[in-house]
Amino acid sequence: MKTIDMELNIDDRVWVQEYDSDGEPLRLRYAKVLGIVPHEEKPPEVMVSYLDGRRKDECVPLEYVKEHCKKDYY
Repeated sequence: MKTIDMELNIDDRVWVQEYDSDGEPLRLRYAKVLGIVPHEEKPPEVMVSYLDGRRKDECVPLEYVKEHCKKDYY
């Protein structure tokens, strides 16, 4: 499993990789970090709010978060 070397904070803007049902990458989505959801038996997930308004807030695996963005980008 791939890990990322970045510190995530609430309100950070990030790019989140979106995948299709076969696990193939589709697109990057711009999102705001709402929080981190720790788990005992699996890697933590990141609660994100997509800033394009097309999807509801959701938890995504940490490895889906690709990089930070400038806050004034969107």
